[in-house]
Amino acid sequence: MLYSAEEPPEGYLVRQEDLFTAVDVASAQPAADGEPVVEFVLKGEAADRLAAFTRDNAGRTIAILLDDQVISTSQIQGAITDGVGRLSGDFDAQGAANIARIVASGPLPAPLTIIEERSIEPALGTTSVATVVLALVAAVAAVVAFMTFFYGILGVIASLSLFFNVLLTFAILALIGLPISLSMIAGVVLTVGLAVDASVLIFERMREETKNGRALRDAVTVGFGRARATVYDSSATMLIAVAVLFLLSATPVRAFALAVGIGLLATIFTTFTVTRRLVRAWLRRSKPTHLPKGVRTGIFDRLNLRFMAVRNVVFLATAALSLVIAGLLVVGELRLGIDFTGGAAVEIQAKSGTVDLFDISARLADAGINVQSVDTHGSARRALVRLSSQGEGENAEQTSVLIARGELEDAYDFRRVEVVGPAISGELIDTATLGSVAGLLALVAYIWIRFEWHFAIGAVIALAHDVFFTLGFLAIANIEFNISAVAALLTVAGYSLNDTIVVYDRIRENLRHFKRMPLPILIDDAINRTLSRTLLTSATTLIALAALAFFGGEAIRTFALTLLFGVAIGTISSIYIAGPILILFRLRPERYRPGKGGKGPVAEATGANG
Repeated sequence: MLYSAEEPPEGYLVRQEDLFTAVDVASAQPAADGEPVVEFVLKGEAADRLAAFTRDNAGRTIAILLDDQVISTSQIQGAITDGVGRLSGDFDAQGAANIARIVASGPLPAPLTIIEERSIEPALGTTSVATVVLALVAAVAAVVAFMTFFYGILGVIASLSLFFNVLLTFAILALIGLPISLSMIAGVVLTVGLAVDASVLIFERMREETKNGRALRDAVTVGFGRARATVYDSSATMLIAVAVLFLLSATPVRAFALAVGIGLLATIFTTFTVTRRLVRAWLRRSKPTHLPKGVRTGIFDRLNLRFMAVRNVVFLATAALSLVIAGLLVVGELRLGIDFTGGAAVEIQAKSGTVDLFDISARLADAGINVQSVDTHGSARRALVRLSSQGEGENAEQTSVLIARGELEDAYDFRRVEVVGPAISGELIDTATLGSVAGLLALVAYIWIRFEWHFAIGAVIALAHDVFFTLGFLAIANIEFNISAVAALLTVAGYSLNDTIVVYDRIRENLRHFKRMPLPILIDDAINRTLSRTLLTSATTLIALAALAFFGGEAIRTFALTLLFGVAIGTISSIYIAGPILILFRLRPERYRPGKGGKGPVAEATGANG
């Protein structure tokens, strides 16, 4: 019994008798005779064998085999005496072209071992893309509403720039010629949250300059000028992270990384072209003398929070939580996915009623399959079956999936199948480790070059804090640690440094201007001055990720949840970890030590030196 290559496979009782092989074929090409057919010409002795066979077996069916799979069948109409034959069957023009190539070339000269396979049923793929597109629309709408509420007409300008940014990102992706995929759209959704960061930085600089007495037109010029370096630095860290993801990851993660990278570059372009032109057009037409009343971010100025006063409490709480997370990781609470362990993951859906997890486990165990786990997945009608690495031959995982299909297909539809062989799982572990280390080193090197080693140490500790706590979240939430989780961790690392750079840039500026200000007060002032940007940018990113988690469907939800937690913890660390580390290790550079100079806006404050 041999099976066809289509899904679901159809069985054929075949008497294997090699009438001719590819070496006997002089030529083969697709043709048309009312329907697509394949015409072939045989050489010498093969033509004689074909004549005798077709004369004796007229009316019977002949099969074309490739690697013991039935590629096509055709009925013998009569004796073929000239060595020129024609194959007809249930195939279209493209199928005829494929069969012609198979007849002419034959099987590979060496056996083909499947090391990784990922398939998804068309209906599920269409649904997944539709839900992620819905997430994109929801993210854009929410971010536009958020920016308009806080910045009025300036928020509308930022939103117009955002629309242009999204269109430009998709246009570049289309120009490259890559198909728009689920992971690509997810990357664009994340970019929507990140894209307004540059606008927020510029608008906050403008607001600060007008607050200090500058005319609005001058404040706009200064705002775009002074924010430029910070925009470049913060974007560079994300670009480094996504570059490493693209170079060292699998295809779906590469698509995500490419979308985020192109989106960030589009953001830089649109910020300093579209946004600037729109702001100047508003100045020319409306001739305002002050910022619009719709700008509501001034509410953050009145907070003047003393973050450094509680740094010791934060350090103790962080240390305690770190011990808990370390314990969870040591005892193996982090659940490794098939990317790192090998095996198969099969998503099934009950044809009627709900899934019976016990029955599924029992039936597969009786069939001799090593079942790792069977869990409900998204609804009571769906289950995710994880099969352990079978370790019995090169294609053991594929064989186990075929056996599982035979056991369960009477009651369940197979919606998605992922298979990773032992060889590729080991390779993925090496690649993920190398990629993570290379990415983190590249990020730290960038901080070291741009901010000197004093700041690099603080950035490293904040970065390690964010990655470590995100791993703890994966363990506590029982989220599978797979190649997508590695992608999420590197994205979190890039975002974390994005936030940290904005704070460090203001700390560095304060160090130049307020040379006699005590370091704790100076850092508090820098954090408070950037607090509106930190909170607003984090909010827009979290809004976009929340839309992705809520509307994105099961295929992308765990990835979005990981990023949600990582972005939130990264925002906290940029305030409570990155800054206080400078005090803890006494990392104030010599040229910034107290000397003659201005006292600064809060230098007279007492009791905050820590």
